[in-house]
Amino acid sequence: MGANAAPVAMRPEPVAACDRRAVESDASSRPSTAPLVLPSALRRIETTFFGLTRPTFADRAADAGWRPDLPDAYCPRCAGSAGPHECDGEGCRACRGEKVGWDRAVRLGLYEGLLRECIHEVKFSAWRRLGLDLGRQMGEQLKPLLAGVDGDRLVLIPVPSTLWRRLSRGIDHTGTLARGVRAVVGGTVAPALKRRHRQPQVGLSNTQRRRNVAGTMRVRGYPRFEGCTLVLVDDVRTTGATMMEACRALRAGLKERGQTAAGVWCCTLGVVEG
Repeated sequence: MGANAAPVAMRPEPVAACDRRAVESDASSRPSTAPLVLPSALRRIETTFFGLTRPTFADRAADAGWRPDLPDAYCPRCAGSAGPHECDGEGCRACRGEKVGWDRAVRLGLYEGLLRECIHEVKFSAWRRLGLDLGRQMGEQLKPLLAGVDGDRLVLIPVPSTLWRRLSRGIDHTGTLARGVRAVVGGTVAPALKRRHRQPQVGLSNTQRRRNVAGTMRVRGYPRFEGCTLVLVDDVRTTGATMMEACRALRAGLKERGQTAAGVWCCTLGVVEG
């Protein structure tokens, strides 16, 4: 972060090598968002010598024919599915007139099928390599959108889990995703938010989710984010209550410290619709 923030030291995680585009025929018409696939020889080496028996996300995406959503397949304001002519500067029909806490929303796809399966494997089986692969895929999605942002002014902020959940699951899954994103877009990963423990959001109504997460997050320490583009990274957005609380806490914390960000983006792998 240059003079504005010191990079956060993180223990490096191994990243699976990738050498073949999952999308080839229409590469000229689509952004470079598809993961690369290990050659069979390297995959055999992984399996034989390193005991890695599970395929990479790139392999699974290629087998399933999965591709990330194009930016014009969803609303840049709420990340809900919308056609290219259904959005304007105020968002889409679903979010127009509604308050959101971020300036830009980005997603990989809908929270279903392969993407849902892989998110669960990262979150509940502590599969860090898969988390890094998913983060790198999200980085490819973000890269063209961040083309005008200086890397020294880019901060990736994982939406935090509580300490209890990180210990019980054996992984800081959003931190892993953020490191994967950084491998592609650069910038700094900063765990700038802390969170108090509450009951899980699963099974709660929209109103209950908002109440359950309200006031649970705040900025830690004294980060120097003046003039930076802040990208909040999370795995799934269901009602948006958690992301809204993260954005609220981040903006409030910066205001208390007399700082103003250039922009606050929300970036989630999967978005639940309906």
